[in-house]
Amino acid sequence: MRTTVEHPRDRGDTLLEVLLALLVIGIGAVAILLAFTTTIIGSSEYRTLATVDTVLRSAAESATSQIQQQPASAWANCSDTSPTAVVFTASTGYALPTGYTVQTPLVVKYWNPTTSAFTSS
Repeated sequence: MRTTVEHPRDRGDTLLEVLLALLVIGIGAVAILLAFTTTIIGSSEYRTLATVDTVLRSAAESATSQIQQQPASAWANCSDTSPTAVVFTASTGYALPTGYTVQTPLVVKYWNPTTSAFTSS
């Protein structure tokens, strides 16, 4: 009969070693998944900002174009009596991109350097 002598290295891995290996692999996998999630969220946020920026630029360009195409009678002198200062007085509306609206009433405030505050007129 043949007898075998077992060496300590030939017995295989212990349960503790296997569990520690699984723990390290699990922590690595969670870290990679979190990195992917962060990247996807950041990409989505950037895409949303880029879309909003494009819509706002288009609306501003459209309004500028519509204002510049108005006849000369739509312009009047400002109250500061400067010969180069003019204000747009036409009441025509501007076409916004589909799905966007303007909140009203629109209040324009002006900086008053004397009081260091914004005023309505």
